[in-house]
Amino acid sequence: MDESRNDWLLVVEDNLDIWHILKLLIPQVLPNVSIKHASNDEAALRCLTEGSDKKPVALPKAILQDLYMPEREQGLSLVKRFKQPDSLYREIPLIVMSSSTDEQDINNVEQLGVDAYLIKPMIIGEWLERLAILQYYYQGKS
Repeated sequence: MDESRNDWLLVVEDNLDIWHILKLLIPQVLPNVSIKHASNDEAALRCLTEGSDKKPVALPKAILQDLYMPEREQGLSLVKRFKQPDSLYREIPLIVMSSSTDEQDINNVEQLGVDAYLIKPMIIGEWLERLAILQYYYQGKS
C-alpha cells in the first residue's frame, strides 16, 4: 500500500475465506482505495498506529469490521474501543458486518455508534451489492 495515500480501508475479518472474497470484490466497488487486512483486534489496532519510518499512519476513511471474531464479544469489544468518546478512531466510519440477522446484534452495535450494519450474503453474487455501501464513505456523503 502507498503510505502517502489517505484513501485506504481497514478490513477486520478473522475468516480467511471471507477475507479472500472481500479482497477480490472491494476493488471492484472502490478501485482507487488501498486495503489493509487485520485478522483480530490487536492486528487492527497495529494497522491504525504503525506508520512507516515511525511516522504516524494516516487514518483510513472507513473500517469494515466483522462482528464475530470469532465470538461476538471480541467484535463488540473492538467496536467499543473504536467508538469510545476519547478514541482517536471515533470519527472514522465503522461498518460492522455479520452473517447474523439477530435484532440484538444489530441493536447492540447501533447503540455503540456504528455507521452501518452489513449482513453478509450467502450468495457470492450479492456481495457487490452489499459492499456498495462503502462508496458512500469514499465518494462523498450525499
